[in-house]
Amino acid sequence: MKIIKSTDIPGLIKDGDMVVMPGITNCYAEEAMIRIAESYEKTGHPAHLTLFWQAAIGILGGDRGISSLCQDGLFDIAISGHISGCGVPMTEFCRDNRAEFYNFPQGVTIQLLRAAADGGPGVITKIGLGTYMDPRVDCAQMNSISKKRLVELLEIDGEEYLLYKTPKKKYDVVLIRGTYIDEEGNISIENEAYKNGYLMAAAAAKATGGIVIAQVEKVIQSGSRNPKDIEIPGILVDYAFEADPYYHMQTGDTQFDPAFAGQVRVPLASIPPMPMNFKKVICRRAAMEINKGDIVNLGVGTPEFVSNVAGEEGCPDLFTLTSESGAIGGLSGKAHDFGASRNASAMIENEDMMVIYNGGTLDEGILGFLQVDENGNVNSSSRNGLGIGIGGFMNVAAGATHPLFIAQMVAGTRGNAPVYEFGNGQLKIVREGNVKKFIKKVDQISFNGKIGLEQNKDIMFITERAVFKLTEEGMTLIEIAPGLDLQKDVLDQMEFEPIISPDLKLMPAEIFNEEWGGLAEYVHSKG
Repeated sequence: MKIIKSTDIPGLIKDGDMVVMPGITNCYAEEAMIRIAESYEKTGHPAHLTLFWQAAIGILGGDRGISSLCQDGLFDIAISGHISGCGVPMTEFCRDNRAEFYNFPQGVTIQLLRAAADGGPGVITKIGLGTYMDPRVDCAQMNSISKKRLVELLEIDGEEYLLYKTPKKKYDVVLIRGTYIDEEGNISIENEAYKNGYLMAAAAAKATGGIVIAQVEKVIQSGSRNPKDIEIPGILVDYAFEADPYYHMQTGDTQFDPAFAGQVRVPLASIPPMPMNFKKVICRRAAMEINKGDIVNLGVGTPEFVSNVAGEEGCPDLFTLTSESGAIGGLSGKAHDFGASRNASAMIENEDMMVIYNGGTLDEGILGFLQVDENGNVNSSSRNGLGIGIGGFMNVAAGATHPLFIAQMVAGTRGNAPVYEFGNGQLKIVREGNVKKFIKKVDQISFNGKIGLEQNKDIMFITERAVFKLTEEGMTLIEIAPGLDLQKDVLDQMEFEPIISPDLKLMPAEIFNEEWGGLAEYVHSKG
């Protein structure tokens, strides 16, 4: 293992190489990205790269890190688990056809690293059948210049599967990160908020003839760490550099929080409560679907705040909140702290968590949505024609027995968002939004309702003004918020007519009040 400067990295990358960047939020080798971008801007090299990343990495809306690579000719192909989470420049780069973009489920991208390390052809799975991953639909292609067929349909013992592949068999350069690296190249990750598949990424490089470059906080003397604390052995590492702390943030929002690293535990009272708004109502109602002892995943966006509700209600220990990043237990971070967890009971590998999800261990998967149609198909990956990517959504939705899709029922363009009044156990729509989410046909299928029903899933859609259940007969309205007019506030805000349950109920009035305090009792009452 050789210690280098970050400015040496571009010289280790050849034109046309595949560069692999494991990570989530800002927990990735950001300084390496900056040096590659600077080199290309000055010299035109390295160029025509294939980029591979498994999750949303970068500061959303910023132009640093991976977004700095959005220069014409720097990369020709991108394969990722998420696009918009890498920043607006990356989303627009995809939209404008400035490179080919392919989007795989996060659980697939991370498993592709193991497949490469093991010498396999790719990842064979049922995840993505009937969605835009399926070659009979869009074949994971995210813009009009993306023509490669990187997903194949297989039949094994009479059952359908998808085979996901990368366009190159060689993982030329893998960029990983950690906390400390010793003189023999052994890396520990005690200050990291996540485990990001670094070991398998490094093994994939070695198995295919590539190199591994590590970004770390500090080089230390050999033998300074317990061998059991080593995450990546030195036999897999070729180069390492000490990073500028500015480019070595723990998450997208946090430079360093010892609670995210599992080094301390924080009192629940230190976590600020949510303001009273539509998200709080939705998350309260979603939390009421969780049974005592359940294993739950919280998706990005509104679902993140179920963690806040659980904390406020004093019952996070009644069920186990998890994240696709590998966090088990505790309270999940929000926004650009997504995937990190305070007071977690365990932190396992991203890949291992995805395997657990894929196997059906999840009880509830609480996920956001952009659009829903009458067949229960969900779009969570394309917004206004922009490919934003899927992240872990497909793995969670496929693995959960009881998927809960939650979001505001009607949204709004700037200046046209709905305005609400809450209180006295009721909801009032003061001003209606102008973007309907329950529509005739979704722009992109991220979850296939028909396949979900065939798998005997209990599928629900929870909004601030109504609750729906997907049945064999169709989308069924089962609850409406107290204080609303069924026709004006619900049915007129949908492009299709749902089945109205003969046992239509009111949503619990108490969740529309500023104070609640009833979740723990409700969960206990369900046994």
